Amino acid sequence: MAAAGCRGLHGSLGPGGFTLDLKTGKASSLEQLRTSRTSLFRSLARAEVSNEGKLRSFEDGVVTVEMRYSLSVTSRSGKTFSEVAKESYRVKKFGDRWLIIENRDCEP
Repeated sequence: MAAAGCRGLHGSLGPGGFTLDLKTGKASSLEQLRTSRTSLFRSLARAEVSNEGKLRSFEDGVVTVEMRYSLSVTSRSGKTFSEVAKESYRVKKFGDRWLIIENRDCEP
């Protein structure tokens, strides 16, 4: 099963955002990410996640949060994928919405 997995993802998900896979160097637009995730989610029979977040900083209107999570998914074909990982988010308020401006996936 081709689950998202721990890729070392870096992105800017605000207006004009992108993702950059740090292992492959491949950049993707938010639309490409949305299409990929939609396809992945449709292939799943079951998913479980638990997470815990910690506020790391608030500086110049930007909030940095560290998230630890445990993820387990089962495809419609019965294959399973599990991971435990840590990632960080930087979020900023634009108008009346908080948007992710950076996500670092699979941090040490």
